[in-house]
Amino acid sequence: MSMQMTSRERTLATLVGTLVALLVTFVLGKTFLNFQRQLTRQIEDKTTTLAAMRTLISERTLWEQRDQWLTQIQPKLDNANSAGVALLDKVKELGQARNLTPTEPVLSVPEGGKTAGKAAYQAVSVSFNVKGKWEDLVNFLYDVQTPVNFLVFEKATLQLDKEDKSQVSGSFKLAKWFAAQ
Repeated sequence: MSMQMTSRERTLATLVGTLVALLVTFVLGKTFLNFQRQLTRQIEDKTTTLAAMRTLISERTLWEQRDQWLTQIQPKLDNANSAGVALLDKVKELGQARNLTPTEPVLSVPEGGKTAGKAAYQAVSVSFNVKGKWEDLVNFLYDVQTPVNFLVFEKATLQLDKEDKSQVSGSFKLAKWFAAQ
């Protein structure tokens, strides 16, 4: 029942078999190369994560000291209704020291910030505009951003005043961070 293949049929079968083997080898090789690239990327990511963890562990005492300082120094939000007004008063006080007057103040409601799924802080913010000399504005920004104030500029836009080129006008959103309750 088995018939002998002619030489043309054998050549054709050999050619088809070789092509199928090459195709299977190509597909398998491409798949293995993709897996190897993925594993290499995963190893690089894990290595980076491990290095970051080792750094954190080696600096553990520093971060514990900073956490203790933050817990002791960061103010608590006692009255959410008056915190915005107090922040605006602080901004006016710092502005007056630099010959700047905040205009168009807008108070916002307190909102919370989260880190790793838990509340990290509560923020009370105020938006305002300021116009003055460049040097006064820079000194005002410096005065506002001292570490013990817990004040953060969430938004700041500066531009030269259109009417007086020696003046700079700015639009700011400033937030005060309070310890989480």
